[in-house]
Amino acid sequence: MWDEYAIVEDNRFDQLIAERLVKTFDSSGEVHVFDNGRPALDYFLSKQDHSKKALILLDINMPVMDGHEFIKGLRESEQSEEILNNVRIVIMTSSIRTGDRTDTVKFPFVLEYIEKPITKEKIQSFWNVG
Repeated sequence: MWDEYAIVEDNRFDQLIAERLVKTFDSSGEVHVFDNGRPALDYFLSKQDHSKKALILLDINMPVMDGHEFIKGLRESEQSEEILNNVRIVIMTSSIRTGDRTDTVKFPFVLEYIEKPITKEKIQSFWNVG
């Protein structure tokens, strides 16, 4: 399992679904919910201990900082190697733009790209990876 989870999603309904699914699979993991990539990136960059395994459920299209910018921020940070050793990302999006998939799944820390709505069946296949 994962030590912690981050749901990075601007839609409140999708946040609630994701949070419920996380708690269905793992009631012991700490869950953080962010409305966009900026506070999520700040959270991961400010952590002193990057040894916890974290699963991030990340939306692509959000205001302020979208999913692409969030990934870029992690990759270009001074702690990127330390952070990305224990972080895995699942893209969850309603985007039909093929470039969104191509631009994100090329990174080894991106486990999956799933289309909304997210369901238990869609996330079950990769849940225990990590």
